Amino acid sequence: MALCKFAYDYRHSEHIDALAAQAVQEETRLGPADRRSSFALVRHYIGRLAHHIRAPNELIEDSCDLGHLLQTYDVCSVGSLSGVRAPMRDSHTNLRGILNRMCKGGKEEKENIENGLFYLNKVVNVFENFMSLYEQAQPQVHAEIQCLEHFYRGRRRFADGDRFIACSKPACLCCELYFKHYPARMVIPASHRKVWTRWSPPLVEDFGKNDVATWHQKQILNKITQELRDLVITQVLERSPSICWHPDSRTSITEIQSMASVTSVEDQSVDGELYNESVSESSNGFETEDQAFDSDDGGVSINIGLVAN
Repeated sequence: MALCKFAYDYRHSEHIDALAAQAVQEETRLGPADRRSSFALVRHYIGRLAHHIRAPNELIEDSCDLGHLLQTYDVCSVGSLSGVRAPMRDSHTNLRGILNRMCKGGKEEKENIENGLFYLNKVVNVFENFMSLYEQAQPQVHAEIQCLEHFYRGRRRFADGDRFIACSKPACLCCELYFKHYPARMVIPASHRKVWTRWSPPLVEDFGKNDVATWHQKQILNKITQELRDLVITQVLERSPSICWHPDSRTSITEIQSMASVTSVEDQSVDGELYNESVSESSNGFETEDQAFDSDDGGVSINIGLVAN
């Protein structure tokens, strides 16, 4: 706790500004497959430590306006939901089979997508990396999806009608899209826009043609698949393997002083999450995630992730 307090007290010091400035210089020399600057990571982790002090302080401040909630709440667990088992690999689980499932356009567009997909595979081993993660995947339903289903299926009411589900980290891309296309009209959560190979929708026990729950889930997943397909095709046509790696949690250091010092460093550009509270506000792209860092769930580039659904 002493370390957290130290990080909180010095989160706006000149040393944090110096870390930000050094990160700008170092990250301009990094490629898409490289880790973030060590200076950026140090700053990020200082912010994460400081957040252990900042969060309870904010809760105390907000208690003046939310006293009616803090005095009448109950804490209970939400029943866990099983995920959908990943399909077995077959003779169509290859780049050309993936291409045929993705493409709905004409011959010319399909040829352009095919050229882009095979180019990316040659450069970054798209298919080999995908199959390595796919064969290890044990699909799970993420926590925010389980809470969403808990409220919707049980016809429960949200406090003050606020259809918002909080989570300790920003949502992944699939969770963001699930909320977006879910009929409950939820507040769409902030997203770090990573794709997890272990992500799964809830299992529908009696999956069948005339089952209401089956129809409900197919409607959601068809919309998610279409949006993912469009994102994948755009990235393939641009022949862009991924964006630079970034954490899936917020740094949580309010940017006031840092921006002033950073802009003096030759006006260099850098991944926006270094300076923004929310990763989702800084990046519209996707990235490849190393399983051993910042999460145990293993993310993959968007141009791979679609096929896991």
